[in-house]
Formats: sequence, structure tokens, C-alpha cells
Amino acid sequence: MRKAVLNLEFPSWTKEITIHGYRFYRVNNYEERAKQLQHLVGGHFEFTIRRNTGGHSHTAYVEIPDSEPTSVIAPGPGSTALTDIILLLALFTGRDVFTIDEPIEDALANGVLVADPREAQRLGVLITSIKYRADDAGDYPPGNAGFAETINAVYSWMRSPQWRREYGPGHFLLLAKQALLHNLPWSIAFTQCWTIWEHVYGLMTRNTPKRAIKGRKGQKRVEAAEKIQAVLKRYGLKGETPKDRVRIRALAAIRNSLVHEGRFPEGKSVGEDVQLFLNLTQFLLASILRLAPSNVMNTIERFEEFLKDQEKNATTETRTNRDGSPGSDAAQAGQLPKLKRRPRPA
Repeated sequence: MRKAVLNLEFPSWTKEITIHGYRFYRVNNYEERAKQLQHLVGGHFEFTIRRNTGGHSHTAYVEIPDSEPTSVIAPGPGSTALTDIILLLALFTGRDVFTIDEPIEDALANGVLVADPREAQRLGVLITSIKYRADDAGDYPPGNAGFAETINAVYSWMRSPQWRREYGPGHFLLLAKQALLHNLPWSIAFTQCWTIWEHVYGLMTRNTPKRAIKGRKGQKRVEAAEKIQAVLKRYGLKGETPKDRVRIRALAAIRNSLVHEGRFPEGKSVGEDVQLFLNLTQFLLASILRLAPSNVMNTIERFEEFLKDQEKNATTETRTNRDGSPGSDAAQAGQLPKLKRRPRPA
């Protein structure tokens, strides 16, 4: 039995991948179908790619094994490991991958596609955390054997008893897809990423006696910045000193402003801090998945600069559209807009 797979983009010169018994392979006219996907940047890889708006494209098939294990993330009657694997492929390719039963023409005629056909712009850290390894057993030029090896290792870890004890079903991966894959406005992406950190903190402390997590000086509730610090410490990132907590409160202030006021707060570098937090979230996810987080975005250096910066007295703010998204020029560049000074009232 097989299913059609839409929007799966294979690594260059990689004809097929097998993940936990599921074999994904290219359609015969893969080059044509791959070029139909949205591409924000042109270039020459396996094929010459031109920038284009693109859309959904049937790029692959998946052969279903006779015996399918149940899903880890969405356990229940009828759920299978394919659900989990499709989620991982989406996060590690930056595209909303999904399957359709054959015949595909009938399925498309009787249904409406609600998946997002766009290429993700905020998953660079996670995607580049997969280490390249040339496939010396294949044709020349070699494909990337490291892609399938990494995802198989990640999924084996997710199916282990230790994962279940530490992370339950791993619901934060669904939150990551919502926050980082769908190119939501920066305000929504930041709030959703904050939820991921809160969720991971809850997993860390769910078996801890309440009296041990009340916080400093008998506080009934743990301060938001302390939760972020606890997660940073757990996964080997800087930011655990009292001085660092002052800076991390700046991130909490962004979250509070978005949740309670629906807008970015005033601040000298709010836009850069938002982008940093999204990249730190990918660092966190890569660490949880037992990968070596990529520093392709200079996240480590940027975070160190963030912790050192104590200047938070400027009266500037982000420029956004009515829907809370960055200005049009910034949206095309995939970055938050530069901040501009708010005019004082006369």
C-alpha cells in the first residue's frame, strides 16, 4: 500500500529515504514537481531553481509497512507513526508535508487543501542542525545520507521509554510547527514560542514537590524569567545569573505586551530580541531532540550580546501592519523591521 506525499522536498541527489520502515521516494517527474513548490531564493543545486510563488505539489510516494506502530504524538485508535514522521519531515524541510490516499485525483476532487503551501522562513536553525553525510552507497553526485539517519535517530529517541518519562507525547513539537512553519505574524510566532518554553518548564517540574518550585523568598508563583532561566540551565545555555534575569525580563515584557495589549512594547531592540527568541527556541528543540544545534544564525553570539546589553531606556517601537505583522519590506526580507522613534505628543 502507498500514499501520495505532497510538498516533500528531498535533499539534492537523494532519490529516496526510509524512516522507521516507511519508504519515501520521488515521483517520476520530480524535477518538474519540485520546481512547482514555492522558492523564495533561486540558485543552482541539483536543479536550477527560480524564485516563484509556487503552491502545493505532489512530489513523492510513501510505501506503508504491513504492520504500523501507533503514533507517539497523537496516540489513539487508528493513529500511526506516519503522523509523527510527517511532522518531523515538515520541521526539518520547512514545508507543510502531508499525505493523500490514492487515487489522488479523487481525493483532491472531494476535498479542500487547508495546508500552507509556502516555504517556511523561520526554521533555519533547526533545518541546519541536520549534519550532512555523503551517501557513498548511491550514485554520483552523492545524496545526503545524513538526512534520513538524523530523522531516524530522532524518531527512535521519541519512541523510547525515557522520552515518554521526560516529554510525554512531545506536544511541544506540534506547537513548534504552528509557531515556526506557517509564517505567522511575528507577534503570534513569539507568543507561541513562549508557550513552548512554558510547556518544557512544566515537563521539567511536573514531578517536583511544589514547595521546591515556589521560587525565591516563598513566592507562590515562579517568575516567568526564572522559568526561562531554568530551561536555559537544563539545556546548557547561558543566562542563569541574577544579572541575566534582568535581561530575560525584557523578553517577558515583550510577551506580556503582546498578550495584554496586542502589540510590541517600546524598546531599543525589540525586533532583534524577538528574532533571537525564535532562534533560541529552535536551539531548545534541537537540544531536546539530541541534535547539535546549528549556530548558522549566530544565535550564541547574539544571545551573549543580549545578556550584556543593559540599555533599555530608549523610547522606540516596532513598525507593524494592521494585522501585527512586520512592515512589507521587512516581511519580504524575512526580518523584523528596524525600530523607529515614536513622535512625542505636542
